[in-house]
Amino acid sequence: MVDAAKAWGKDHPNVTILFAQGKSGTDDASEIAAIDDMMTQGVKAIAITPTSPSVKGELQKAVDKGI
Repeated sequence: MVDAAKAWGKDHPNVTILFAQGKSGTDDASEIAAIDDMMTQGVKAIAITPTSPSVKGELQKAVDKGI
């Protein structure tokens, strides 16, 4: 997914793409923090491979904000 996003970004220089990841594939806390940080920064969209169902609540907050 990262490679695809970087390739898309090269074709859309007017768009800033932010990346974040946890310390492992099961690091829910870091993923939740990254989602919260991106909402605070005012991103327009989030593409994510969720670590677990535990991030659902934070993702729902993003959806509720129109992200």
